[in-house]
Amino acid sequence: MNAAALTGITVRPATYEDLPTIAELHVKAWQQAYIGQIDQSYLDSLDAAKRLDMWQQIFSKQDARHGLLLAEVAGHAAGFISYGPPREAAPPGSDVEIGALYTLSPYWSKGVGFRLFTTAHAHFKDQHYKQSYLWVLDTNHRAIESYRRWGGQFQEGLMNQLIGTKNVQEFCVVFDV
Repeated sequence: MNAAALTGITVRPATYEDLPTIAELHVKAWQQAYIGQIDQSYLDSLDAAKRLDMWQQIFSKQDARHGLLLAEVAGHAAGFISYGPPREAAPPGSDVEIGALYTLSPYWSKGVGFRLFTTAHAHFKDQHYKQSYLWVLDTNHRAIESYRRWGGQFQEGLMNQLIGTKNVQEFCVVFDV
């Protein structure tokens, strides 16, 4: 694939039957995106079966305010986005949190992440949400640049978090709907 945006990207609501695919995507995307940013031993220990359990629990609790969308390219799973009510104190004016937005490395800079983002934002607009937000590792420069291009406003301050054995910091990024 070249750096040009792909054609034939489809985005659809994920079903319960898609959850094993979502779990695999989640693990692979972390292992690809966070090399050098999170302990390699932690990345190597990620397990799709455990992620599947997590996604099944999340999916069983979903209501109209939650969403899980799957992106496919030529019939192959390429990425996903999940969103819902804020899990922690939301930035002022924000009413929906993007909890996960991941694409596999062959689809980076090809329009898959942006298509997931814009599809979710169309839903947010239909629901009369005003702002969405997400958290991004301060070392995840590829994602940071994408979020800037997509109109994200970076909030002051950082959130500290322990992932594996490493303390990491995350920026909060707010998007107008």
